[in-house]
Amino acid sequence: MDIKDILTPVDFSNLLNEDINNIITTMELEVNDQVDINIYLDEMKEMLFQNPTVRETIEDKVFAGRTAIKWYRLKLNNEEKKKVISKIQSQLFYYNSIRNLEEFNLEVPTEYTCIKIGDNRYLMRILVPTGTRTVRRGLDYEKYTSTKTDTVIIDLEKEYLEIRSDAKNAKKIMQIITNDLGINEPQEIEILGNYGDSLEVFKSSLINGRFTDVTSKPGLNIKLTRRQNEHLVQVFNIIDEYFTTRDEERLVGSLKEIDIETEEVSFMYLLLGGMKKIGMACRPNNDEDLCGLSLYASLKDFIIEHSGFISFSISEDGQKNTIQVGKTTNSISFRSNVSEKVIDYIRNKVI
Repeated sequence: MDIKDILTPVDFSNLLNEDINNIITTMELEVNDQVDINIYLDEMKEMLFQNPTVRETIEDKVFAGRTAIKWYRLKLNNEEKKKVISKIQSQLFYYNSIRNLEEFNLEVPTEYTCIKIGDNRYLMRILVPTGTRTVRRGLDYEKYTSTKTDTVIIDLEKEYLEIRSDAKNAKKIMQIITNDLGINEPQEIEILGNYGDSLEVFKSSLINGRFTDVTSKPGLNIKLTRRQNEHLVQVFNIIDEYFTTRDEERLVGSLKEIDIETEEVSFMYLLLGGMKKIGMACRPNNDEDLCGLSLYASLKDFIIEHSGFISFSISEDGQKNTIQVGKTTNSISFRSNVSEKVIDYIRNKVI
């Protein structure tokens, strides 16, 4: 089986309008405005895949899109790899076939097809239940399970498991697949493991990398009294007044009169006292890096990054892409429809 054999109309929704227009132009298709373009492309895929350029466009986008990814490290010796390959290339994973999913009620993530996409590299499709929906039909109603399709890449050469799903479902999918393959639970790959657990260092490693939004928490958990809070407000008022009067003597004298009554703790930690999270973001359509703005630069030594949005390119003059890095979930979310090339770029940075 080939990639085209496991595509669904939903997969074609990962193509951008530009991609679709290029396909229509290249293939000289006449498409009625009333036609659902994703269904139409799915019905035409046999013909589309005969054109190398169109095939490349489709394969680069259909399994990527706007997705979240978690990676797990596989550590297998040669004998273990042979056993895993034997199981993958079997009906257990519906290798080179497609499972009839109408035969049972879906309650857990379920493998329904698998193909080989390279040397000891396999692509699996997983149907994942996302909840129960209720539809009214006149005086009656019907409940049914809503689902989505996720993609899993198993690379036995580079020894990783890549799950393209949200963090919660990714763990469930990992447990099901590794259990079926007889693999002990693999180790979660830390997104920032190569970067000293620093979002800023990771950001700087990317081409044109810049922070657009960062959520952090204070480096110290300090609880301030009402009186201490009042004194902090006074400090800001005094500093603000100085920038109007430029009266240095009054500035120093006023600050000396204030006793915040703390042990030797940095003023910046006091400023963040009582806060659970601190969010900072650049204005929309602002190409500046958040790291270069004064507030972030002032606070960065006193906060611990929790998650962040990073804009980057995969070439110096390339299109901008945005990811959200989750330190607690150890996952990366692509915030717009991306390509396999973009995922490859980030994967090579992480693994």
